[in-house]
Amino acid sequence: TIGKISYHFAIRNELVDYNTKPLMPSLGIKRSFLVNKKVLYSDFNISKTSRYPTLNDQFWIPGGNSLLLPEIGHELEWNNSSDLIEGVKFSLSSFYGKTKDWILWLPNTNGVWSPENIKEVMRYGVESRIVVEKDLGAVSLRSTFQYNMLNAVTKASYIQNDAALNHQLMYTPKNQGQFCLDVLFNKFLIYYRQSLVGRVYINSDNTSYLPNYSPADFGLEWTSSYIDGKQIIAGLKIINIFNEDYHVISYRPMPGLHVLFNLKINLKQQ
Repeated sequence: TIGKISYHFAIRNELVDYNTKPLMPSLGIKRSFLVNKKVLYSDFNISKTSRYPTLNDQFWIPGGNSLLLPEIGHELEWNNSSDLIEGVKFSLSSFYGKTKDWILWLPNTNGVWSPENIKEVMRYGVESRIVVEKDLGAVSLRSTFQYNMLNAVTKASYIQNDAALNHQLMYTPKNQGQFCLDVLFNKFLIYYRQSLVGRVYINSDNTSYLPNYSPADFGLEWTSSYIDGKQIIAGLKIINIFNEDYHVISYRPMPGLHVLFNLKINLKQQ
């Protein structure tokens, strides 16, 4: 840290099959600013990334691809966060990156999902989040609004005259949002989760797509105090409460309204 600015620098390397992979350096700068008597935290990061194909990528039956190349990418990221007013927190992040030999699982002509390398993919977008918290004495409220935008476009391909060039990657939504409401009373938590996922394309030239969907969940959770080093957490969750009919993957409908019960015991060392 120098003055109001914090710096960090790191170098990472991996050893796979007794072979060292490319060095992956990263550099970050973080600083706080005073804007209208509010503190704004801002940080900027630049890095080189690498991802070696996993065992599932290479050997999953059926569909594994043992000829996959490792991904090599470069990333830029800018993050900002601030407390707008008391009980209201806001964060906004933007990013940009390019990756060569991007590994993506796609259905082939036989309907079997298999990973393949895309020669070059460009990605950019934003992630925003607002959290509002209010204490009403015996009851505490917390609401979260989140929106993400992602453009992931094929910029180069190993396939000649590939129709995917300059189009969004398959099964990669551009727009996603979520609203969460938590009500905490004594040892009970009541929550509501509403998601919104934009259309996803199911072919490489983006002429066919699955429509947007917005499932919602509702739940109740009770957490006990620690007694003799044990804590019980019990919950009941109603998933897809409005019984929405939607597909995440083509020809694979998601379940309608269903209920999930969970029971967890935490052990605390005496």
